[in-house]
Amino acid sequence: MEQGVFTDEEDKILLELLHETRSDTWDSIASKLSSRNVDDVLLAKIRLRSVTQCAGRFQAHLNLDLIKSSWLTEEDAQLRHFVQRNGLRRWAEAALQLPGHTHAQAQHRWHKVLVPGRRKGTWSNHEDESLRLAVAAYTRVKISTVPGVRDAGDSGMSNTFSKDVTLPWSKIAPHVLSRTDVQCRERWTNVLDPDLQNSAAMIWNTADDDALCTAIKEFTTFYYYNANRSRVPVTAWSRVAERLGQNLTDKMCRNRHKRLLRARKTERECIDLPDA
Repeated sequence: MEQGVFTDEEDKILLELLHETRSDTWDSIASKLSSRNVDDVLLAKIRLRSVTQCAGRFQAHLNLDLIKSSWLTEEDAQLRHFVQRNGLRRWAEAALQLPGHTHAQAQHRWHKVLVPGRRKGTWSNHEDESLRLAVAAYTRVKISTVPGVRDAGDSGMSNTFSKDVTLPWSKIAPHVLSRTDVQCRERWTNVLDPDLQNSAAMIWNTADDDALCTAIKEFTTFYYYNANRSRVPVTAWSRVAERLGQNLTDKMCRNRHKRLLRARKTERECIDLPDA
């Protein structure tokens, strides 16, 4: 069975087969794709594809009308039932039973939302303390292995954190069982980090706003379409905050951008008002 990425020719054949045989099953389509690859001796080698590979490739990359960003209650229940029956790691099969979602979306939905014990909303004191301890532990480990960065020793909790260290959130999150790695990073960078800039004390000037807009353009590299078919940008706000410096957080940058958009919208509405 071929394990490499799909070639452009395979993508083309897969789409042709789907268009020609709309009523065929994935078993039939995978068999026909493999047969064409076998018949085409000019290919460097025979490329046999499985049902899961063909269905996954189409769902994740080729069907632009298929992928949905929102989940229904019934779909969550169906995914829970699939995991209870089949366990983890079979996400491509799960996606076959969830029209409109890819295997990556099914995996993300389970681990980030549906896994038992996962919490949203207000953080408890216990969760905050667990996160502080985990960050401190992993920062000390990182500091001891980074050349030129000295260990803070026993000089105090606040001195153990270093802006020169990239924290491994995927390893930190298991120490806060009720939260995901994304939630832990957001909580730390926007609330608990002792080096945070005080948002109330931050005074934005024109140069700061221009730098913010430039960084947003640079780090907005992906768009998706919501249920209303509106084009929605996806911005890497952590990269924006890092580019601006000043100990700003991604949340502070995002909020400032929202204020700028509201101000510009109000300005346009005032300009467009008809004369009395």
